[in-house]
Amino acid sequence: MHHEPVFGRFSAAAALREAWSRLIGARRTYLYMAVTAGIVGWLIGNLLLGWVLPAAEPTMVTLPDGQVAPLSPGSGPAIDLPGGGSWSLFPAATAYPWVQRTVSAAISALFAGAFAAYALRRAVGLPVRYGMLLDFVRFFPKFLVLGLLAFGAALVLAKFWPMVALLGTAVGAVAFAFADLYVVDRDAGVIEALQGSLNIVRNNPVQTALILLTAALLGALVSVPLLIASTFLPSALAVVVGLATMLASALVSAFVSVALACAFRDAVGIHTAGEGTPLKIDAGGAAL
Repeated sequence: MHHEPVFGRFSAAAALREAWSRLIGARRTYLYMAVTAGIVGWLIGNLLLGWVLPAAEPTMVTLPDGQVAPLSPGSGPAIDLPGGGSWSLFPAATAYPWVQRTVSAAISALFAGAFAAYALRRAVGLPVRYGMLLDFVRFFPKFLVLGLLAFGAALVLAKFWPMVALLGTAVGAVAFAFADLYVVDRDAGVIEALQGSLNIVRNNPVQTALILLTAALLGALVSVPLLIASTFLPSALAVVVGLATMLASALVSAFVSVALACAFRDAVGIHTAGEGTPLKIDAGGAAL
């Protein structure tokens, strides 16, 4: 059942303040969901990219002493193993970058519906549960298309000057910030979700940008310990700090996603939050 929205306005500051309170009592659920999604994504990524497909040829770099050595592309933090060698948290880059990007889009799309539903439900005060990871997999095809469209847009932007590409990426992130919420809340098609997000942002360009700017600043802030650890600590300790940083980043993602859902609620209203039937919402925007 589709609803014709009336595009209103929202306040970024109010949405961010409310999001913090909406996360009380629900942060642990988000962390469990994020950790599970990360593990599943890591396993799929290693299976398809690390074991099935051939690795990319390493890039040769010149060291300070003048020697030439290979640089493994796409490698992440590694743990030194006893007796020599190391174990990386992330698979090496594949010889087929487009396959790697497609797999990444598919992994992200697998649980995107669950995280959007989490944000929508918290924005109207509904409880959330770990099992949502499976409940909302049904939105996978739409999120996969959205991810592939983003991939295609990135390829096109890469043809331009770096500043033009960066500006285009930022504009796209703002313009379509609410597309995933449209997919889950209205069961909207891909084009309908993109158009709906664009309509909300058209009425709230600065406020939407402020929410996403807050996300970027918080993301940069929580990454500082990892940068310090990777520079001054042994690799094993750096990986521990990295895992802690991932958990902090997950909480930032939860905070920002709920803020966007609160803004979405104020702009067009939340109707289903992914449920099969419309929600009963009181005048204050909370579920009855």
